[in-house]
Amino acid sequence: MKKILILLIVIVAVFNSDETAGQTLELNQETGLLTFEGVIYLEGLKSDDLYNKVKEWAILTFRNSDEVIVGENRPSLIKFRFIQSYSNGIGRNVLPCYNSMVTIIKDGAVKFTISNIEWAQGGSMEYSLYKKDGNQREGGMYKKIYDDVEIKCRSLAADLTKSLSKKDDW
Repeated sequence: MKKILILLIVIVAVFNSDETAGQTLELNQETGLLTFEGVIYLEGLKSDDLYNKVKEWAILTFRNSDEVIVGENRPSLIKFRFIQSYSNGIGRNVLPCYNSMVTIIKDGAVKFTISNIEWAQGGSMEYSLYKKDGNQREGGMYKKIYDDVEIKCRSLAADLTKSLSKKDDW
């Protein structure tokens, strides 16, 4: 119960934050991938500083940041590939998924995109949640998977936002 309450507080904080904008989880019509993206605005910070803060966030967030960071172009881009567990829609079972995250950095802003979500045992998240015609599958099982993906993406975005917004006190 405590975890649910904390998660709800984080989600509300993300929605009410002036520093984030446009966070959405949807099927990208151009790529055909389930995509969560948003922009974090941080006025007064240069791209070099934001680049360093994004890398610091990765080191603190992921167990092995050397393996998670799969590409970078200083000071404008960092690409991640990590494992996140999502509900399989049945009971309390969760299954690991590979996720890709791209951060594009410029003065005063970081745009992030989480996409290319694939079940570790094979199959794409898009196939699990969407029909071939692009319409979302209906039913409680599919809603449970979708909601879990959205909650965890929002939580990751909130954590990144908090990390980038933190003032260096020492």
